[in-house]
Amino acid sequence: MPTVSARPSELSLKVPKIESHYLKLIEENMALLASFMMAFENFALGKLVEPSNLDEDLDQIDHDELEKLHLQLSMVLLVRRAKKFLSANGKEFHWR
Repeated sequence: MPTVSARPSELSLKVPKIESHYLKLIEENMALLASFMMAFENFALGKLVEPSNLDEDLDQIDHDELEKLHLQLSMVLLVRRAKKFLSANGKEFHWR
């Protein structure tokens, strides 16, 4: 923990030595934080994606995987609505 000397005429700060692997980890975390902050700023300004890059990104989507995710989401929403309906009518939902 950093310490400060008590004498008003001398102000010194003693910081413990940080090992190099911790410094590297701190630098990586700060770089990640900076990228998150830049992404948030771009989001706030409405400039998240360049229009020219959007077509390339959309072409990389596997349509079969997208259909699978759509079906999974539909099933989850259906089960959720069924649970809500049954609980509103005083019944319990039992999954077998």
